[in-house]
Amino acid sequence: EVAPGIPMTDEQIAGILNAPLDLWQTTKEKLQRPDIDKIFINNGIIHIKNWDKYQAAFDREEYMRQYMPDYRKGKRRSPQTRG
Repeated sequence: EVAPGIPMTDEQIAGILNAPLDLWQTTKEKLQRPDIDKIFINNGIIHIKNWDKYQAAFDREEYMRQYMPDYRKGKRRSPQTRG
C-alpha cells in the first residue's frame, strides 16, 4: 500500500521489482490462477495467501548472537589507529 487503503499501481510494483511492467502483470495473473493460488486481490490490494507459512520465524536473540561478534570486530580500531 502507498498509504492505508491506497494500493500501489502495477507500474509502482514493477518499478520496485525492477521488472518490466508486462512481466509483473503476467506474473500477477499467474499467481492468481487456481492451480497456483498464491495471492488474491481485494479492492486493488494484493494479499499473499499463507503469508506466515512462507516467512521464517525471526529469532532476534539468535540473530544478535550471530551478527554482533562480527559487527564489533569491524567497529574496533586497532591500537595503531588510535590518536
